[in-house]
Amino acid sequence: MNMVLKWIRVVYLVLIVALLASCTLLPEEESLPPPVIPREKIAIKTITVKRGDVGAYENFIGAVTPVKRHNIYLDIPSAVLLEHNIGQQIRNPDIKRRIREIIGQDLRVEKGDILAVFSNKELEAQAALLQRTLELARIDYDAVLQAREIANKYYTELEMRSESSRQDAEDAYAAAQFGYEHGYLSAVEHRQAEIDYKNTLWQLEQDLSAARLSAGDDAVRKEKLNLTAAQENLQEIKDQIESLVLRAPTDGVITYYCDLYTGDSYRSDQLLFTVAEDSSFYITVDLSNADVRSGHPFQAGIEVQLKAQTFVDNEWRDLEFEGMVISASPDLRSDASLSNDNTIVIDAPNWPSQVGLGTSGITVSVPNDVRYDVVVIPINAVYTTGVNYRYVRVVENGVTRERPVELGLMGSTEVEVISGLEPGEEIAVR
Repeated sequence: MNMVLKWIRVVYLVLIVALLASCTLLPEEESLPPPVIPREKIAIKTITVKRGDVGAYENFIGAVTPVKRHNIYLDIPSAVLLEHNIGQQIRNPDIKRRIREIIGQDLRVEKGDILAVFSNKELEAQAALLQRTLELARIDYDAVLQAREIANKYYTELEMRSESSRQDAEDAYAAAQFGYEHGYLSAVEHRQAEIDYKNTLWQLEQDLSAARLSAGDDAVRKEKLNLTAAQENLQEIKDQIESLVLRAPTDGVITYYCDLYTGDSYRSDQLLFTVAEDSSFYITVDLSNADVRSGHPFQAGIEVQLKAQTFVDNEWRDLEFEGMVISASPDLRSDASLSNDNTIVIDAPNWPSQVGLGTSGITVSVPNDVRYDVVVIPINAVYTTGVNYRYVRVVENGVTRERPVELGLMGSTEVEVISGLEPGEEIAVR
């Protein structure tokens, strides 16, 4: 029994040893290296350093101002509004639409367009009365014309008869003269014949004068004056009634309109519309409210940069263009009393079509220092560390290296480099 147990233990030990040996003899599993992930090359935006001009600018706020404006009032003391042609979409904008979009719209009109129509009952009543007066004056004038025509006809006939009567009187007097000279008539008879002859001529002249007077132009002239006065009085009233129809005096843009409501009465001293000619604009800068301490930088003839915010394709965009100062007040000082006369006038020869009278808040940038033909780089190429350390990233053989630079005049988008860079070098920009 003991022997059996010994053999069982031996076999058990042999099996364990064999099992352990088999485990150590198994080949180890090879571990795979991690996948190689290529590094992504980061694109660097670079520029080449060049020489150029850089300027520092001082900004002011300007306004679009038309060269010519026409203010429109009533020509009579008062009138009642019948209708107006200011679009309801402008007067009562949908609250869902942007207010700035409404304000920025230009209300364009053409010469002769009706802006508003008014009414005045007193003028209409006067016009009706003067129309009747004119009709009566025309009837009287036509009557005197007809009477003159009849009188002229009678005068012509009387003149023909008078000539015949004159000839008969002259023949009778000549016969009496012959009889007196040859003793057929006495002196008394000859004298009577002479008196009869003169009386006949006088009477003929009187009849012709009376006929000439009745056929004359005095009565016609009088009635003509009455007719002309009636026509002028009526036309004056018609002109006043026509003035109740307010029309655009020129092609242009409505820059102001009064709050108009049909049925309300308006006075002649109320400004109803302002129409500005849109053929030419200026940009004006009012220095009355500007912080001018050491004299403003505006001078006639200098170029300025202009920027306007315009609504294009359903979004607001900044539109930049150039202008030139054509008028400035050179005597402004820190102790000057600024007034509305201190206005800078700027002309923009290449005026953008998107900038209209409805555009507000034109930014006017005036150069107060300019450096010419210097090394210039964009401001976004300059890096800052600490307070005074400025550097750029110079690209050499595809590798960027940090290089300190000394900066000079700084403009709105570019800066002067005094030292540290040379034209032709390549630098990174952000």
